[in-house]
Amino acid sequence: MSPVSDDDLSWILQLLDTEGLVEVEVEEEDWRVRVSRAVALTPEAPCAAGPVEPAAGEEFGPNVVPILCPITGTYYSAPSPESSPYVEEGGQIERNGVVGLIEAMKVYNEVESPVGGTIVKILVDNKQNVVADQRIMLVRVTSTD
Repeated sequence: MSPVSDDDLSWILQLLDTEGLVEVEVEEEDWRVRVSRAVALTPEAPCAAGPVEPAAGEEFGPNVVPILCPITGTYYSAPSPESSPYVEEGGQIERNGVVGLIEAMKVYNEVESPVGGTIVKILVDNKQNVVADQRIMLVRVTSTD
């Protein structure tokens, strides 16, 4: 078994960074290596972005905040293809309510709303690739408890 070269490790680390991956596993004929990084997910983090500034021609009104994607992956609006979406535009969401799933490395991660309120706009489509900190929804806040 030949050892993993410095060039191989550099390539793997660069892949982790450039693709925004949390974990990567690479296997060659005579070696295999898995590299992962720690990821801190906090329900309060999506609120840190503050109120949303609407694009030209859009008006959301006061107290609209984004829900941000916690990790890079694929967004799913429902728990299965046969199920109804977790939320729809105009629908109500409670604080810590699930608004979607992000699949990353074959692991499904729930996305929770940091606030209670009304879904003003869903910014991504089902099965769309998303990146960490991308705005996926806008919520008009009615409750932070």
